[in-house]
Amino acid sequence: MSDDRKTPAWPWIVALLIGPPVLYVASFGLACALAEHDVLPVSLLTRGFFRPCFALVTDGPTPARTVIAAWVKCCGGSYILAEVIAPKRFEYHPVKM
Repeated sequence: MSDDRKTPAWPWIVALLIGPPVLYVASFGLACALAEHDVLPVSLLTRGFFRPCFALVTDGPTPARTVIAAWVKCCGGSYILAEVIAPKRFEYHPVKM
């Protein structure tokens, strides 16, 4: 008897379903670091390719915001992220003088 079994396809399916979103969010930290060093434009974070990640950082659930902000800090782009988040956070709050 031969033992020629097919390898299951489910590990590849799981990898293809989970891998790209994880890599997309992971690349957001690198993009913030590159924007901080003026390699990428800041508009790429707010209005460009990373707009969904930026919306998740500003308006998403607290665990997701914490994890993404920690990853951005680890990559070295926390200053630009804070600089971009501040106008959005205080957009509707009037300044009292």
